[in-house]
Amino acid sequence: MKMKKKAQTSMILLVIVIIIFAALGIFLFSLAQTVSPKDYMNMYTHNLLLSILRADTGSHDPECKYVSDLISCSFFMPSTYQCSGLDMTCQELAQSRIDYYMSKYADLQKSFRYLLTVNPKGFLAKTPEGEALRIEFGDSSLKDEKVQKWSANELIQRVSGMTEYYLTVNLLISVRE
Repeated sequence: MKMKKKAQTSMILLVIVIIIFAALGIFLFSLAQTVSPKDYMNMYTHNLLLSILRADTGSHDPECKYVSDLISCSFFMPSTYQCSGLDMTCQELAQSRIDYYMSKYADLQKSFRYLLTVNPKGFLAKTPEGEALRIEFGDSSLKDEKVQKWSANELIQRVSGMTEYYLTVNLLISVRE
């Protein structure tokens, strides 16, 4: 008689454990949400822009360490500042690194078109020739086309003296047709 009670107790405990795991599974699945394609593309665009801006350039110079530093340096010292250890100015290095990273992502996702633009916010930056400085990489026809696009924006802040300067970085992505 004692053996039957031991088997029944084990069986009841097994059923309780199964019920607890089933309830936990149902609870976790109820919390999970599917991501819509629109939300996914927004996340992809923002994460791609952050990845590009935070990419390490390989230089140990603080003005040239990350792509965002290169962008900032190329607006404030376009042809004068030379990154240490490299025979390139900030502007030349920024163009080569951004071209490299944009082409790297474009090669991975051949179905997308990209446009990365950098504009000064609240001030006018000029090239040595006196033209307004604006950095643009990728498919420039994307900004005027009437196709579905996803956009991500970031601000790069730079303090010079007592003044704060901001650069607006915008990434547009569209599906290639």
